[in-house]
Amino acid sequence: MASVQAAYPLSSTLGDVYQLQAQGQNVSGAAYPAGINDALSIVQDPTGQRGMVLRATVRDTDDMTSLGHRSEIRAAGDTREEHWYRWRFMLSPDWVADRLFSVMQIHDSPDGPDLPRFPNFLLLAGIGSIDAYLPSAVLPTENAAGVVAGSIPLERGRWYDCCLHVLWSITAPGAFREFYIDGRSLMRQYNVATHYDDTNGPYFKLGAYDYFHAVGWGSRTAYFTDVQILRGSAGYTEGMGQVPLPPRRLLAP
Repeated sequence: MASVQAAYPLSSTLGDVYQLQAQGQNVSGAAYPAGINDALSIVQDPTGQRGMVLRATVRDTDDMTSLGHRSEIRAAGDTREEHWYRWRFMLSPDWVADRLFSVMQIHDSPDGPDLPRFPNFLLLAGIGSIDAYLPSAVLPTENAAGVVAGSIPLERGRWYDCCLHVLWSITAPGAFREFYIDGRSLMRQYNVATHYDDTNGPYFKLGAYDYFHAVGWGSRTAYFTDVQILRGSAGYTEGMGQVPLPPRRLLAP
């Protein structure tokens, strides 16, 4: 049975979150339980479906945080074990889908002199689509480029239910990574290495982040809730909250 490594309801406080990153600050949730100004704050779900949720707003005029414009939360580092990451997110109704923004990532923990590397997993709100990215190189080879592993159409003002299931490993045999949105698979890979060869494991991040460091984009707002990170072996009902659904099929007229 899997154990709960982290659980962030994001419904009343950010005090239990490992770290908040916004407006030039990297601070603990315990020190800023109400969030960081209007960049990370608990608000009423604008759809009325989820009660109180986390609103993440990032602006191109914000102070840089860790060399980028971001309003993110992050969890502590993980270990080389099986993990289930669950969360829900929604893009605001006024989200402008004209460039790529990160809404979730699994970030590596580089060892000192390591070169810049693509995240272990990256979820981008793209130009008309939600795109799941993986490193383009076969891990643990270090590389800064990524490749799209799966996509679905981008919809504003609706909640996506997400689950990333992965065994972090620097060797391929027995390792895997799979990603689901609303119970349907976007990506499933087995017997693949999933992790860079770092002393410390990767960590989960959630929020709005100008990943490619563009200019002149104004602001972006997204909403998040129901974060849960499980460590260890589990079935889909426990780890994802449901059994996988069959893929949608398009029938010719």
